[in-house]
Amino acid sequence: MSCLMKTDPRRFCGYLAEPFQTGGRMDRLLVALFCAMHLVMLFNAFMHFPRINYDGGAHLKYVMVLSEGRLPEQGEGEFFSPPLPYALPALVHALGKTAGLPELHAVGIAGKVYQMQNWVCSLLLAFFLLKLAKDTWPDSRVPRRASLAILAMLPVYYKSFAFCRGEPMLATMIMISVYFAVHLFVRGRFHRRDVVGLMLTVAAATLSRQWGVFIYPAVGLYILVSLYWERTHRIHRLGYAMLIAAIAIPIGGSFYFSLQYRYGQMSAFNREASERFSFRNQPPEFYVGLGGGDFFRRPLAGSYANQMIPVFYTEFWGDYWGYWIFMGRDTRDTPDYYYQGPKVATAIMEASNRRPPWLETNHARVMPYMGRVNLVSLFPTVVLLAAVAMGVAALFRFAAGNLDLEVRIRSLLVLVVLCTLAGYFWFLVRFPNPGKGDTIKAVYVLQIFPLMAILAGAMLAALHRRHAILFWVVSGLLAATFIHNLPLLITRYPYLPV
Repeated sequence: MSCLMKTDPRRFCGYLAEPFQTGGRMDRLLVALFCAMHLVMLFNAFMHFPRINYDGGAHLKYVMVLSEGRLPEQGEGEFFSPPLPYALPALVHALGKTAGLPELHAVGIAGKVYQMQNWVCSLLLAFFLLKLAKDTWPDSRVPRRASLAILAMLPVYYKSFAFCRGEPMLATMIMISVYFAVHLFVRGRFHRRDVVGLMLTVAAATLSRQWGVFIYPAVGLYILVSLYWERTHRIHRLGYAMLIAAIAIPIGGSFYFSLQYRYGQMSAFNREASERFSFRNQPPEFYVGLGGGDFFRRPLAGSYANQMIPVFYTEFWGDYWGYWIFMGRDTRDTPDYYYQGPKVATAIMEASNRRPPWLETNHARVMPYMGRVNLVSLFPTVVLLAAVAMGVAALFRFAAGNLDLEVRIRSLLVLVVLCTLAGYFWFLVRFPNPGKGDTIKAVYVLQIFPLMAILAGAMLAALHRRHAILFWVVSGLLAATFIHNLPLLITRYPYLPV
């Protein structure tokens, strides 16, 4: 992109406009959806209090330590997380301290910079999502509209990108990596910019969050199958794959090598792992529990604890852990301060389901609505799961020798989704917490949701071609769900001056 900008600004502007065009004309609906989505996210970036986040204090502690020019040690925040997403906020924090700002103010400004960084990441992610969809279906606007609309209706996306965490940058790097991987290993376009682009974004993904490593087996499996069936350019595919791995793995793995050196394992974490991977590490309800009546009545931390499916679902569509919609204030003799997360649910339960007099909270008002959210969101969940199932079917066709372009692209997308979910499932079983299940968070696999949105867009586009009436029925139900869930897109934790 920089080369385009240097040589001809008009070409660069054309490059930016191209994913929004069909037949040379701008798709105004697509532009409006893109802008509306990111205006909401910009509002959240300005308004959401940076400290409100899963382990929010630990992530900001990482920024403070990194601003001193060193990586955190065990006990200093998220010491096991790679440093790339924290680098710019840490620089801002260091400049603020140099300018004489108090620590709380310097951290607050750094947190806001972190949130704006996430917003820029979302702009890039959505742009490359549209580019990939445009390259795959150049003559139809339906896949792009559907893919972006599906992504825009996911509350977990807005919530995650407002948090000071590494997953937003990871999701962006994975999306761009998949775009370059499609160019190289699906389309066989061996341009230098694609090789360098894939090399850098894969390395950046693994330096953003641990979950970035899951792209390596996904792309590797795709290359192995393609080498078996595609007779042309085998040497090129294998050679470029080895070159990218030879450079990206040492760069991206440098942080994990440091964990190995400092703590004796690359997978160091802030809790003890089970001695070995065994399904017995988790109780039966972890695998088969469905939440019972609380799933629609009380979708909040403390309900259906450590049940993988309902907790993950509620975090995906709602706010199970209480850092986004469910909120509270501690109004005792100290200045008003947020009393967020599972602490609010615990306080209410300890008071025999009555709100303590010092706790100001919206739980009683919001709880019935969140129960309805879990109900109405069953339909888009089925749509997303059906899209993944169609991707798996495409993967089987590809493994059997079907080399249709759309089949191969769906195969690569679903491989990234499946490898990520498999790795995350291993993590949940290896690091159990039967009492709470507090590692069950949809944000940990944020990078798969844009890919699932593209798979859903492809499925809806196929439905539009074959059964137009059914397509409009499905679209209408999705739109109704989107409208019902609109309040979930905006934070309830506005910024508090410090």
